[in-house]
Amino acid sequence: MRFAYEHHRTKAEVRGRIAEAVPDLLGQYGSHLQAAHYEWYADTLHFSAEAIGMAFAGTAEVTDSEVILEVKLPLLARPFEEPAKRRIIGHLDSLLAQRQGPSRS
Repeated sequence: MRFAYEHHRTKAEVRGRIAEAVPDLLGQYGSHLQAAHYEWYADTLHFSAEAIGMAFAGTAEVTDSEVILEVKLPLLARPFEEPAKRRIIGHLDSLLAQRQGPSRS
């Protein structure tokens, strides 16, 4: 799954908001995740976890105008791709407050 979410804030502000939200999201979804790990490299968040026995990993890159999310999903998880994408967009909408919508890449 790959998509870009357009934002209208500074890169530093978006990165900061995401960095603050990750622990809260892990707390919210922690009962569904095992072996969750995340780490920032410059303006890119690298993350991985397991859910219902399936491993996934990805990145969230913060640019001057977008958050580019790329997640490698196992084949068995593909049916959940669109619901997961909608949920992620909802979290980004709440987090960044001014939704302009995803642009597909």
